Amino acid sequence: MITDEPDDVQFGEALAVFVADPGVGLMLTGDAWGCEQAFAAVARRIQDKWRIVRVGPADTPESLAAADATGNQRLVRVSAWGELDPACAAILRRAHAVVAVGSAPPALAARCALVVPLEVPPRAAAGGDVSELFWIPDEPPWSAADDGLAPAEAARLATAMAQDFGIADHELEYRAARAARAASRLGLNPEAVLARWVFGPRGVAVQPPSPPPPVDRPQDTSAETGALEGAGDGGETVAPPIEVPPTERTAWPRRRARRQLPGRHGPPAPDRTRGRPGRTRPWSRGARPDVPATLAFALPRMAVRGWRPGARPRLWPSDLRQRERRRRGGILQVIVLDASGSMAREAIRRAKGAALATLQGAYVDRRTVAVVVARGRAAYLAVPPTRSTSRVAASLRRMPAGGGTPLASAYLLAWRLARRAEPTAVEVLVLTDGRPNVPLEPGGDPAIDARRALGVLESAATRVRVTTILRGKPSARTR
Repeated sequence: MITDEPDDVQFGEALAVFVADPGVGLMLTGDAWGCEQAFAAVARRIQDKWRIVRVGPADTPESLAAADATGNQRLVRVSAWGELDPACAAILRRAHAVVAVGSAPPALAARCALVVPLEVPPRAAAGGDVSELFWIPDEPPWSAADDGLAPAEAARLATAMAQDFGIADHELEYRAARAARAASRLGLNPEAVLARWVFGPRGVAVQPPSPPPPVDRPQDTSAETGALEGAGDGGETVAPPIEVPPTERTAWPRRRARRQLPGRHGPPAPDRTRGRPGRTRPWSRGARPDVPATLAFALPRMAVRGWRPGARPRLWPSDLRQRERRRRGGILQVIVLDASGSMAREAIRRAKGAALATLQGAYVDRRTVAVVVARGRAAYLAVPPTRSTSRVAASLRRMPAGGGTPLASAYLLAWRLARRAEPTAVEVLVLTDGRPNVPLEPGGDPAIDARRALGVLESAATRVRVTTILRGKPSARTR
């Protein structure tokens, strides 16, 4: 901070360290007018050796390459006030010298080691005479007799001070070591420069924890407590031990409740044929008997009935057992995309846009998504069932269009996927122009095959939405 007395804070030493080694990096924050004046003072000192490249929010990586911002002897002045393109910020990290005016993006925070917060006094700004505030001597009055700190000593100093201030940033430690060497060459105290202009503005003051308030213990005047008085040294009173009641075992209900919560994949649903096997129970009609569980349950009872080893086992209906199964919950979203030649250009773009919009809801609901493509002589599975919506989106964007429209084949392939789950847990979205031209068998009718295959698909999925992509707006039909 700049005050009316410049001697209180040696503002010129931070600018002098940067002029001595511009690779350290400088960040000017605070008053906008003061930032401009400070940068003008720095530019006057180094404009003979360095070329100044000005970068703002409107710049792009192409404009930075055209201006050769990362070339030799280039001083980049970033005046974006936190609105710089992240790609440009990543490129500017390779620049030889960077001055951030106003505020630096997070990618350049460690690149600009020296931080100078400015607050110009109103009296100085109104008078117009700010030469003393932004004064950098041509020949500093301080001069070092040698080359200053050795690189190893500067690195140890920067690392130790970063640890003391609670900062862990290797790039900042490297820039701080360069600032320490530049300060020592100028005859300044390197430790004071790093504490004031490098680590001080970035450090966070940590208040020590306050001691806990004293606990007022009730005094027991019973005879047993009185017998304990004077037992300690110096006549201190020894408090009786406090009995802590045993805690109840409440972990197992919490674990059981956690298994019953739906979670992001939905609650586990019971299934007769698919899913993770669980406990056994008596067999019911329509379920598949579990042979190992049935034999393990029936053998002791068969011995009681007079069965002998080597004889043919006889099972009673009450001996049959079945295995409970639970499959993973959630919704299976199957996208059937028509990528034939008739969907080229505008139609395929609208179809992909509708599919990408569906992926947004699938990501929020944590649905499993599969993509079936109708193109060529037969449909194929472009993306198997997955929860990675980014993988599905990447496959949709680079999918070409061309060939025939095997719509019936696509419906049957989607039916095979839908059979893996219950019909109530399957949703199918069909994006097509409604003009199939490839039959299932040679000589067949493509339209009839597609209509019949769609009926088969509707038997395995509760909701099938067919969206017809035409030259105008797409029309939807939900079954």
